[in-house]
Amino acid sequence: MPATMELHERTATDLHDLVAGGAVAVQDVVDALVARIDALEHHLRAWTAVERGCADRGGAGPLHGVPVGIKDNIDTADLPTTYGSRQYAGHRPGEDAHAVALLRDAGGLVLGKTELPEFAAVQEPPPPTRNPHDPTRTPGGSSSGSAAAVAAGMVPVALGTQTTGSVVRPASFCGIFGFKPTFGSIATAGVRRITTSLDTVGVLARSVADVELLTGILAGTAPVAAPAAPRIGLLRTALWDAADPCTRDAMDAVAARIADAGADVEELELDPGAGALGEAAPCIQHVEMASLLADEPYDALADALRGMLDAGRATSPAAYAEAQDLVARWRPRVDERLRRHEAVLTPSVLGEAPGAETTGDPLFCRTWTLLGTPAMSMPLHRSPAGLPVGLQLVAPRGADAALLATARWVAERLLDDGRVAVVEPAAAQRDPG
Repeated sequence: MPATMELHERTATDLHDLVAGGAVAVQDVVDALVARIDALEHHLRAWTAVERGCADRGGAGPLHGVPVGIKDNIDTADLPTTYGSRQYAGHRPGEDAHAVALLRDAGGLVLGKTELPEFAAVQEPPPPTRNPHDPTRTPGGSSSGSAAAVAAGMVPVALGTQTTGSVVRPASFCGIFGFKPTFGSIATAGVRRITTSLDTVGVLARSVADVELLTGILAGTAPVAAPAAPRIGLLRTALWDAADPCTRDAMDAVAARIADAGADVEELELDPGAGALGEAAPCIQHVEMASLLADEPYDALADALRGMLDAGRATSPAAYAEAQDLVARWRPRVDERLRRHEAVLTPSVLGEAPGAETTGDPLFCRTWTLLGTPAMSMPLHRSPAGLPVGLQLVAPRGADAALLATARWVAERLLDDGRVAVVEPAAAQRDPG
């Protein structure tokens, strides 16, 4: 643990150890993070609600003394949960989501709720949150506030959700770790789901150790030892032509650094037929959204969201069944191919974060979410402009612990102390408008 860091710069693991060892009080931790929020929130707009009095609400456990941010489509009994919709302003669920209850039982402190677009469903219009690296750009979405808050040191860890790329993409744009576990490994009870086949609770953090800490609590995944020289595949995918030059450079540069660190890196390809999965994803997503959001007032929804619901309602049951059958056939085939490596390195975003008018394109995340595989955004590269360009490590379904171990191996060799530093958003001291 680095000795000379401010409390807001500490990871969750650091904070727990400091509190458990008596070096700091829980109130000191909360005060430091609330002060950080007060200094930056007007500019970054990451939070929908902040619980300043949470210091006395935690108990003993692996998260004792650790504040956590909760995406505002995840129910909290003591704070409003708006789902990013004006229709739910001030809404208070009767109880915590299962994931929130687990964090509280482990001693965690719910510091507040984080911003998202409407029902975590659309790229446009985006939430008001800005990227700490450049306030004229998006932090990504839909876990926009969670990613920005973690990157800026407002909170050490936060929960997000992913339907296509909503954990991995904002983590990539904000330069932090973002983990989407195997589909179904974390219970979604109390999460405002928009799909039944895709929605997954994920974790955003500044270290792999913190991802492992929260994943262990939420999914029962115990850390495992990393191999001495992991086998890492390099998969450019059939979508490679869509990648910006900075993503192409990131793949080449990071693959070379990983190989120099001692990993066995080799190129691989998936069967060209896997490209059909890209067409199945929106079919499944839109049909399930049309069902789960059927009771919402249609005219009050954003235009983009209405368009998605219209597409779902126009899709025949036969087309939906065909898309699901296609995915079911490909899941074991892709698992088998991925199983030849401890992890596979592949793009997570087209390039650096675009402007604040959108949350970005989930193109490189969509297939992995559809297949249900675990994926971890790795903050290992910067564009020529100095902005984060994330890549992701993926693995077969159920291989979450092994994937995180490989991510830990990579982070320990390519990052100082295996973690990323808090962003000091000097440019964000001006109101971006």
